[in-house]
Amino acid sequence: MNPSYFLLGTCGHVDHGKSALIKALTGFEGDTSVHEKARGITIDLSFSHLKIAGRTLGFIDVPGHKSLVSTMVGGSFGFDAGLFVVDANEGVKEQSLEHALVLSLLKIPCILVLSKADKCQDIEASKEAICAALKPYP
Repeated sequence: MNPSYFLLGTCGHVDHGKSALIKALTGFEGDTSVHEKARGITIDLSFSHLKIAGRTLGFIDVPGHKSLVSTMVGGSFGFDAGLFVVDANEGVKEQSLEHALVLSLLKIPCILVLSKADKCQDIEASKEAICAALKPYP
């Protein structure tokens, strides 16, 4: 691993805020194709980066829709770590678990990111439920 470059990938269920997280971190709007704009979801992998103190954080934003899991798997192979995004209000969903399984099988360490926390009535209860649901995936 190159100490001056670290590659993070977003993972999680569709519409849980993966692309919004990348945009907040880097200012990059990854969903640019006509098909992505029409459907309102990430379809293709998008690549961006952020330079901090002589280091570069690279980002790959993967799709969360169940019909695009093969694209998610293909994009995940290069991750040094995953940003595992879960909507704090909705909690763990079908694709959350599928992405957790893929990352676990690929032995990719993850950082849990709770998105949309401002819309969650009880963040502590939500955090507990999310962590319990993800416990089977190291």
